[in-house]
Amino acid sequence: MDAALASARQYHAALEEVLSKSTGGWAAYHAILELRRLCGAAWQLVEDNQCREQLDLIELYATDLFTELKRRVDHGGNSARLELTGEAIRACLDALEHRLSAIERP
Repeated sequence: MDAALASARQYHAALEEVLSKSTGGWAAYHAILELRRLCGAAWQLVEDNQCREQLDLIELYATDLFTELKRRVDHGGNSARLELTGEAIRACLDALEHRLSAIERP
């Protein structure tokens, strides 16, 4: 496995960890910022368009999550939408994992 792929796997694991530890409230804002930072760093490493697409989607969903959390704090936003967005991020993480595994296999 080359260094970039190994690093991409580390970023994937870090993304999974951030998402699993996010508890809401102000900590969620920091988690979302961290998700976005990790996606950007991983995007720079991988040269695979499918991986980059998943990272772009995770970053987009993280932005949506941030917006919905702010709306919820300000106006009592929709918790179902938060759950759906979190599920969408998890689906993208799964797709990223599958793609990284496919790249590893010749």
